[in-house]
Amino acid sequence: MNSTILRYSSWHDMREESVMPKKTENPHIEWRNFGKCLAEFRKTAGYSQRELAAEIGISYRMVAYYEKEAGHLPTHLLPVLANTLGVSTDQFSG
Repeated sequence: MNSTILRYSSWHDMREESVMPKKTENPHIEWRNFGKCLAEFRKTAGYSQRELAAEIGISYRMVAYYEKEAGHLPTHLLPVLANTLGVSTDQFSG
């Protein structure tokens, strides 16, 4: 079996159009109000920050951070939060 060794220049010289584009945010979702929505949904559902944190398995400090400062949260938490709070993920977009 004859194997070919690729030299650095063989695989490094890729054209820009052959490179996978960067993932971008969905332009239709407005995340500026995420923290406000999270706080509102949490209170409506009757959870304190500590209770919600314990329910979804994160620290209460992270809940406070997401409500006050974060422009986004880890994507794996969005469906968990929505399910726990009884809302759809779309409702978090404000």
